[in-house]
Amino acid sequence: MTSQPHSYPDPSNPVTAAVASSARPLTEPMRELGVFALLAGNGVFLALGISGLFFVIDRWASDFGLRCAAVYLDFTGPLALGLPVAAMLLATHVAPILRRARTILITVFAELCVSAVFGAVTYLGAFAHDLSSVRATIEGLLFRSVWLGFLVLSCILLARVWRGLYPAPKPRPAGFPAYPQPTYGRPYPGQPLYPQGTYQPGTDEYLESVDPFAADTGWPVVPPPPRPGPLVVEPVGEQTMRFAPMVPEQPSAPEASNGTGPIAADSGNDPTSH
Repeated sequence: MTSQPHSYPDPSNPVTAAVASSARPLTEPMRELGVFALLAGNGVFLALGISGLFFVIDRWASDFGLRCAAVYLDFTGPLALGLPVAAMLLATHVAPILRRARTILITVFAELCVSAVFGAVTYLGAFAHDLSSVRATIEGLLFRSVWLGFLVLSCILLARVWRGLYPAPKPRPAGFPAYPQPTYGRPYPGQPLYPQGTYQPGTDEYLESVDPFAADTGWPVVPPPPRPGPLVVEPVGEQTMRFAPMVPEQPSAPEASNGTGPIAADSGNDPTSH
């Protein structure tokens, strides 16, 4: 009789290779569903505790202290504290953090607030019910104070996780105004603006000056250069303008000839030459 050979995971398959080292890939897609199931179950238990405390017809006032002692653990007991804390840990302490971790933490906060409010109510009601016996009063105070301390510890854990994942924005120092985020095509805060020309309403230049973005392309329109304004000269006292008369240029006198220099051009007209 021969034994069947053992089947080993195929290392070439990423799914079987991951399962061989850890079974987490098989349950990872259900982690978020499990977190919401824990929160929903705790919500149902809280609703049942509220119903058992208030929605009673017979002996509502006389048995209120007895009902507070009976449903106290529905608000501060193992299920009321363990389920939301477990949901918080699964959502934030197991990598990677769930995409809806913020919503989960808000839900945990709401359920712990319900537990704190009704836990305080039932704590006082049970204490008033146990006043008839010293032993019952001391034991009840110790027992319920321990669970109340666990509730405070759960709220502290939630507050630390929230402040670590979603810290509050730091205030800006005094003297530095908060500028809005600049938009493409818009001037930055403090950027100098160039003067625009004055156009007649209805023209293309006027429409481009009103809407800096072109309707067909969506890109910002380059504004035209500003038109020069009229030159205005303010009179300062009495100004006198003087003009110098224009003198015609006189021809230069001919140089005297000593027999060696050139003969003047008009020497032929001299009457002494004949």
